[in-house]
Amino acid sequence: MKLFGWSLVEANPQVRGYLLSGPARAPLFVSYLTLSIAMLEIAFQAAGCTSDGYMTNVNGTALVGDDGEFVNCENKTPFLNSRPDSILSNIGVCASLINVFMIPLSGAIVDYSTVRKQVTIGAIFAMWVANLVQAFLSDSTWRYIAVLQATIASPCYMLHMR
Repeated sequence: MKLFGWSLVEANPQVRGYLLSGPARAPLFVSYLTLSIAMLEIAFQAAGCTSDGYMTNVNGTALVGDDGEFVNCENKTPFLNSRPDSILSNIGVCASLINVFMIPLSGAIVDYSTVRKQVTIGAIFAMWVANLVQAFLSDSTWRYIAVLQATIASPCYMLHMR
């Protein structure tokens, strides 16, 4: 007796491939979470929000007012002239806009051609390469890594999920 529909997994290589790709996606998502925190910290440093009067807390870096309450950093980063606490949301917006155009096109290619396997393998390979490059996050590379995350890593993650 097969539990939880395992016979379907054994009989269908596409289902098996999709289920086995989950363990390959999980480390990418976890690394994105940790890199996001580091990227925020570097963005706050670039905006000058980590000097005296600023304090790092669990949610990032914030200005501590005279009354001891946290106040937002209003300084701008030299990257896109944006506040440091909006870097991650800007990455998400850019990736979503790319996905709006890329996913229907890639879905048509995958659904109506014989290159489904090659597209998903290419997408996960691109994600892994982008993740490797993101390991070199520093004060001088965070802007490029933010662009890489928005334009390559996030859309390839969604393409692989297709």
